[in-house]
Amino acid sequence: MEIKKAKASITTLKPHPENPRLHSEIQIKEIGRSINMFKQYRPIIVDEDNIILAGHGLWLALKDSGAKSCDIIRYTGLSDKNKKKLLLADNKIQSMGHDNQETIKNLVLSIVDNNIPGYDEDILKLLSIQDQEDEEFVKENNKIFESTYVPEDADFFEEGSSKEEPGEEFSTGGITCPFCGGKFKPE
Repeated sequence: MEIKKAKASITTLKPHPENPRLHSEIQIKEIGRSINMFKQYRPIIVDEDNIILAGHGLWLALKDSGAKSCDIIRYTGLSDKNKKKLLLADNKIQSMGHDNQETIKNLVLSIVDNNIPGYDEDILKLLSIQDQEDEEFVKENNKIFESTYVPEDADFFEEGSSKEEPGEEFSTGGITCPFCGGKFKPE
């Protein structure tokens, strides 16, 4: 196995046909916001045939942003079995972490900025309210922040789709997350 850092044209990279991760339009948009703010700070992992093994969402966001090239790490000499293992491990390991809501809240309060990719501006505004006299207001709005936030007006939601059971497919071929209820379409 050989590993090399390189630059590649966005158009030469190809998504893995068995990528298990579904990326919502909101997630791609937020990755794009992050790219606009911080540039690409993680490489896309590809094999010798430019098949993406890790970084599909990043690739989609880079494409959408009009980027011509990107940073990659090219793995050569991996067996097909190990390519699939890397694909699965990268996606599973990422989903095993949990957010520390108190630390997030403290970080948001310390930077006093409502423009953070991945976070809804209204939720960040609620967190920024430090001298709120109404304890019930603060308590209720902390519940909103601590739950997974997915805007109802997201364009990947269908009329009435929020009534679907978690894990069920909906009519456009997407799936409802069994944990957060979010709707995702396959790419």
